[in-house]
Parts: sequence; structure tokens; C-alpha cells
Amino acid sequence: MDDPDLEMMAIQKMTRQHRDMLLNFLSQDPVANTFLIADIEQYGFDTPFQQVWLQWEQDKPAVVYLRFYQNLLIYGKGCLPDETFVNKIIQNYDIMVIMGRRSDMAGILEWGVNSGWQAQHKKLLILGKNKTLAAPMHGMKIAGPEDADRIYAFLQQIEGFGAMYASKEMLVHRLESKDGLHLILETDGHILAHANSTVATRHTVMLGGVATRADVRGKGFSSAIVSELCRLVQARRLQPCVYSNAQPGHDLFMRLGFVLQDYWDTLERQH
Repeated sequence: MDDPDLEMMAIQKMTRQHRDMLLNFLSQDPVANTFLIADIEQYGFDTPFQQVWLQWEQDKPAVVYLRFYQNLLIYGKGCLPDETFVNKIIQNYDIMVIMGRRSDMAGILEWGVNSGWQAQHKKLLILGKNKTLAAPMHGMKIAGPEDADRIYAFLQQIEGFGAMYASKEMLVHRLESKDGLHLILETDGHILAHANSTVATRHTVMLGGVATRADVRGKGFSSAIVSELCRLVQARRLQPCVYSNAQPGHDLFMRLGFVLQDYWDTLERQH
């Protein structure tokens, strides 16, 4: 439910009539705004689980705030977010996760950590021109709805993936609707590795779900499957990008030719 108290003098709730202006503003930084652009293009401004606000600075767009269920995404250009406004959104919508570029999250990050929220720091990477993609491997294929049960069971065994892929119904829907690509590497009907695309815009595709079964790691399976996913994405003339918190010497993506685009911070409220 919208709260009129959220409206502040320099911050305006966006509606359908602002769509083109807002997307033009966000498209000036298409990689950092992959999630924002995708959410606006897919869900618009009239759904109960998503609202968008714009902060103006000298009559120019400056900061975008997007509430998607209990997530808050922030993007600014030449202006810092209004921390008072962020706190009102948190209180009104029971926000559990806040995310954005490090340059936009600085003050909010400090407040969150001091308030008991958990901070995560990641790199936002894009596939560079000097890529060193691995060769395809036998047993690799694009998954379909018939693979849903096996993919779900596989991901539930991977540390850190259980909550992210907790909904089997969501996975089935993605495979049936072809909402993104899921690649699997298998042998004798058993999945060895998996990777998928997540949100996509007219310019970029975010990668995720990269995992290899614990007992077969170190054989290049993740490198091969991520490389093939990148080739499929680039064949559609789109830019692969990904968030990574791995150290440079152990970063699979950087070994394949991904390069640093920006830094990305996340705050998660502790229950």
C-alpha cells in the first residue's frame, strides 16, 4: 500500500507516463542498472509489489529507488540517496535487502552495519573484448522443463544455493516460459555442472547459478558451461555481466576474460 508520507518535495513517485524518461536515464549506465531496467520493463508501475521513485536535483533526474517485494534497489548519478527517504521505505515496506553501486551505498552501508544489517561486497563484471573462453564439453545442453526436477535437486545440494533456488515452481516456470537460459553439463543422466542467465534487458544479461558438483570440481566444468552461456548470450548481441565476490586469483569469471565494471554492495537485514 502506498503511503503519501513517502512523497517528499524533491522525490516523486513514478507512473507509466514517466517510463521513457526513466528508462533513458537508467540506460546511461545499462550494466549497473540491469535489474532496475528489467524490473521496470517487465512489471511497470502498477503492480502491488513494485514501486519506483525518482529524486530530482536542480530539475534533473538524480536518484532512482525501486522497491521490489522486500528488496530495495538504488541508483544515483551525481547525487547521493536521501537516507531519510530510504528509512521510510524500509519501515513502510518491511525491506529486507538494500542493494546498489558502492558509490551510491556509502552512507546507507555505514548506517546499515551500525544497525545490525549484514553487508556483502561484490564486483560487477562484464565480459571484456580479450576473452579467453573455454571450449565446449561433451554432455552440455540447454535445459528444458523435463530437466526441472534434476536441476532443483542438484542446486539444493550446492552450498549457498538452497535459499536462492528454494522455489521449485519458480524454476519450472522459468524453464517452461524460457525466461532465461539454463545450461547443464551431464553424464549418464546426472548433472555435473549448471549455469543460467537471470534478468535481461535490451543491452545486458546477468549470469548466475554457476555451480559444479562437489566431487567433480577442478576439472574445468564451470569454465566450460559459463563459456558456452556467454557465447549464447553474445550470439543475441547482448553483454554478459555477473556479480562476483571471489578473490582475483580465484575468480572463474576473470580467468575467462571478465573485467571489472563497478563495485556492488548489499545490505541484508538480520532476522
